[in-house]
Amino acid sequence: MFLFYSFLSAILFIVSFPFNFSGYIAFIAFVPWFNSIAHQAEIKKNAAAGALFGLLISIYFSKPLYYSINIGSPDNPLVPLLLIFCTIILPNVIIYTIFALILQWSYKAHPYQRLLLPASVWIIIDYFKELSSFMLPWGLAGYTQVYTPFIQLADLTGIHGITFIVILINSAITEFMIIIRQNVSQNLNSPKESYTSAIFLKLNKLVFHTQFLFNMLLLLIFMISILTYGILKKKNVTESFQSFEKIKYIIIQGNDESNDRWNESTSAARYQSYIQLTKNKIADADFTIWPETVLNSSDKINYDIMSGVSGGLHDSGFFITGGIRRDNKGKTFNSIFVMRKQGLEYIYDKKILFPYSERPFFGNSAGSFLNSPAKFSEGTSKSIYKTGKNLTGFTICFESIYPSVIRKQARSGADLLINVANDSWFGDSSVPHIQQYAVIARAIENRISIIRAANSGISFAVSPAGETITMIPLNTRDISHGVLPVFTERSFYSKTGDWIIIISIILILIIIVPREIKKKKI
Repeated sequence: MFLFYSFLSAILFIVSFPFNFSGYIAFIAFVPWFNSIAHQAEIKKNAAAGALFGLLISIYFSKPLYYSINIGSPDNPLVPLLLIFCTIILPNVIIYTIFALILQWSYKAHPYQRLLLPASVWIIIDYFKELSSFMLPWGLAGYTQVYTPFIQLADLTGIHGITFIVILINSAITEFMIIIRQNVSQNLNSPKESYTSAIFLKLNKLVFHTQFLFNMLLLLIFMISILTYGILKKKNVTESFQSFEKIKYIIIQGNDESNDRWNESTSAARYQSYIQLTKNKIADADFTIWPETVLNSSDKINYDIMSGVSGGLHDSGFFITGGIRRDNKGKTFNSIFVMRKQGLEYIYDKKILFPYSERPFFGNSAGSFLNSPAKFSEGTSKSIYKTGKNLTGFTICFESIYPSVIRKQARSGADLLINVANDSWFGDSSVPHIQQYAVIARAIENRISIIRAANSGISFAVSPAGETITMIPLNTRDISHGVLPVFTERSFYSKTGDWIIIISIILILIIIVPREIKKKKI
């Protein structure tokens, strides 16, 4: 039965992402698992439950990775399976096994300590994934809240703070269940009262229990305070847009399959399709944006196409596109090209390369796919460039899931962020949605406008309040255009960073170290 509760929590966590069902489910998703550990004394069983949870969520979030690695050689699944097992599934199994054992240990501590410890340990795990070179931080619990008022607190705490709140509330509900169980179980078998009446009497007494009422009130105040902050903050940020400069943008989403994008024989038709979608709107736009690696022919062909398109810009407009670039040393880069009417102004080369295809991983590479490079070189160019009056930050594909990357750009003066991507590698999976949630979170964290152009979707523009201005759905060929505010006021998180991680480390040390020292003395 203990494995069932772990299984249930994993399923509830997966469906709590908004593209599945509702973010509010996340606030109860971990309760079955946590409650099971609280009442399970056997270390082996709790370890097994933690391993099962890690196994299930890692399989779910790594399925798109398997598709992307295996797309070029579908008849040879063994290598991708082994790679994902060793770098994603096995580490997650180990990590959440350890978490389950720490959680079991915490239920011997003071109630307030066991409320704070799980949340603190959980976000340290997430932060470790962010720092690692292979465990992509996709499935953060904080992303479940991108469409709820809770996410607005990210401008103070970052996404890890939202995850902390989600786990904290799960721990608090678990604590209430422990209190209820303890009160109901006492004297339950008294011969003078039936089983039903005993439960009723115990629950009745519990309702008037001072500590229980205090805890309930504290949780209620906590949640209402965050909700109020979220609602009012979003309203205030949105109302302040009137006093800031606006920019006009157009996003082109070509929606080409990977087989088409990297097939030289169809490249001319593909380029012509993008040009046709662009030409009717480009004269009115301040920023015209094509997705990642749209231009993947020779440098000369790429430049000729960019020059032809940028000729339709107005005098202060910018044409921004993803493409392949090769230098005189034979290195290949995944790049963003920034064009003006007069010609090429700036190139940004992708810095964080995808570990399973864009760069060799432990000496191995997924190899080339059609005319795609077998590997890319890591870029060294600055990720911020002055576009007209403002500084613009650039990221390519999954670079946007790293909070520190975007925060550094915002802190360095960027007033607008542009992300180009190609999620067609991942098929019809959770990845485009998770990428969307990450971009929304980055916009709120730093109170900055972001435009994302993705080949197969989801392409959209999001305001500093986290509102989606325009969006092109997944697997759709279309163009979207709109107006975004250039918000120049940076958030508390932009200025201070992941202070919640430091606080969590301090909490872990304060809770664990004194108990272990005391235990050794005894």
